Amino acid sequence: MKRRGFTLIELLVVIAIIAILAAILFPVFSRAREQARKTACLSNLKQIGTALQMYAQDWDESLPVATTWCNRPDTQNNLQYYVRLQPYVKNWQIWACPSARGLSQCNDSIPHHAVPQMIAAGYAPSNFHLHYGYSENIQNSYPENRQWADCGALDRSKLANIPEPSVSPVIADCMGLMNSGWRIGYANECAVGCNPDRRVETNTRHNGGSNVLFADGHAKFFSADQCVTNWDNRVWHAGCGWWGNGVR
Repeated sequence: MKRRGFTLIELLVVIAIIAILAAILFPVFSRAREQARKTACLSNLKQIGTALQMYAQDWDESLPVATTWCNRPDTQNNLQYYVRLQPYVKNWQIWACPSARGLSQCNDSIPHHAVPQMIAAGYAPSNFHLHYGYSENIQNSYPENRQWADCGALDRSKLANIPEPSVSPVIADCMGLMNSGWRIGYANECAVGCNPDRRVETNTRHNGGSNVLFADGHAKFFSADQCVTNWDNRVWHAGCGWWGNGVR
């Protein structure tokens, strides 16, 4: 009784079919995995939003504020928002977006949110990397910080002073400081606003966009184009625009 094996042509056909199927299915699997990471990120932001609301109730309905350029010598009086919220979230990993691409802050040149200072002072663990996870847009109450001094930001962190909290972003997937729709929409790359060649999906955080947390505690996904358009058209009352004076 003769045994018939596969011919070389048949084997090549099978290999070709498998390769075609792999080329079709691998991107689908990749997007499915990213969808799961996007959901985890959204959960992180919702928990942070709950912590913000709890903090505000304990501190005369004020959001945590601090300077962000790491140049204040009085570290204890400049505790960053992630330090102030830690008693409410009790989890340092919650600040790391699962899809953040390494230390995405322009070659470590801009240590936003005083992360090194908070680590050096013992307020955050040595492996804490907020600067490649989320960024904040919480009003800063220090008048010497020119970013907010021009719009009279003293005591502007109170919830009662935010007229439309549902459209006032406070924390999001972001590159560096959260002061531009480009930085939010393309959260895994630097200087996208002035480099059109960087405006590609691979430089976004989650399948073409980012998650954003608002002052009322809800979080939502937006495409990169939506992030840019909403910010530029003040659909989000970004920065000092929360209070209607049009300054950003």
